[in-house]
Amino acid sequence: MLGDDYSHLLLGVTWPFTCLSAVFVAGRFFCRRYCHSKIGWDDFWAAFSLVMSFAMSISWTVYARLGGTLDAPLPYSSTVKIIFISWLSQTWCITAIVTTKISIAALIKRLQAPSKWRTVVLWSLCSVSAAWALIQIGFVWGQCRPTATLWDPRGHSNGSCWSPTVVVYNGMACSSFWAFTDIALAFLPVHMVIKLRIALRRKIAICVLLSTGLLAAAMTIVRTTKLPADLQKNSDHVYQYVMFFIWNILEINALIMSSCIPTLVPLWDLARGRAGSKYKRRGRNTTSHKISNARYAHNAASVYINLESQTDEIGSDGGNDNTASVSVRKNMNHLKHGIHVSKEVNVSNAPAEGSDHSIRDGYT
Repeated sequence: MLGDDYSHLLLGVTWPFTCLSAVFVAGRFFCRRYCHSKIGWDDFWAAFSLVMSFAMSISWTVYARLGGTLDAPLPYSSTVKIIFISWLSQTWCITAIVTTKISIAALIKRLQAPSKWRTVVLWSLCSVSAAWALIQIGFVWGQCRPTATLWDPRGHSNGSCWSPTVVVYNGMACSSFWAFTDIALAFLPVHMVIKLRIALRRKIAICVLLSTGLLAAAMTIVRTTKLPADLQKNSDHVYQYVMFFIWNILEINALIMSSCIPTLVPLWDLARGRAGSKYKRRGRNTTSHKISNARYAHNAASVYINLESQTDEIGSDGGNDNTASVSVRKNMNHLKHGIHVSKEVNVSNAPAEGSDHSIRDGYT
């Protein structure tokens, strides 16, 4: 309706969901760093998607401040800026949608047992999605010559543009494939988990955690089918554009959060008090295990060299009246997350006096 301002509707949805996604991503990095001691590419893709979500939120905040959410006549200078920001935000949106799918695929790849066909499917879906996204971005910025005609037609009256149906139909086809990708990424883990020899209840829980991307697929279908039809029927185009932006931000943040949910299980265990200090011990003992192995290799090499030198000294006496005894004791305690090694090496030359040599080196 003329005079209505929908900025509160747009920003009231955009910023809370973007900040909620930031909490999920922060929790994801916390779990990876302090509970698993390893951050992977799937985590960085999720973080990059979050950056794109913030870029969209900032763009739409400026969009609202310039009057893009106001159903009223605006100065032409403001209209030019609003149209430019609208097209720019589509670039952030398309990029974020693809990077979230790559993040989910990388997570599945990280969790799965080695499977060539599943890996091929995952990267094929991601490759086609990324290629189609680049094509759509190219269509958006290449549909007019010069490009500025897209947001400033008066200032470039000699410019020319394609039919808008080219970008619209390609965008709808691209969104349809993205929805298919979301569904495929949701069902691939089901095939992976169903073969595990665990309780049915746990299978169902894992499948639900890894299949939360179905919600994003549903949002993509709504955005692709319902909103364009409403835009043609409804004369309140400002409201319809605001709803289009809202569905975009909901879809992207749903994908970000769904990609983070499976990684937050350790945080859930810590919150419920079930894990105790298990995850803290895991990171510390992993480091201790590496240090112990390095020390063991170094000390073993030293013992071997000293043994050779002692044997040479013993043999130099002719070997008639001398007897050599070499005793090596190794005690290895294999614990859950580390190896503690204690070893003692004694080399003696008997019965000669003053010829006893000993090497002792132990640590726990």
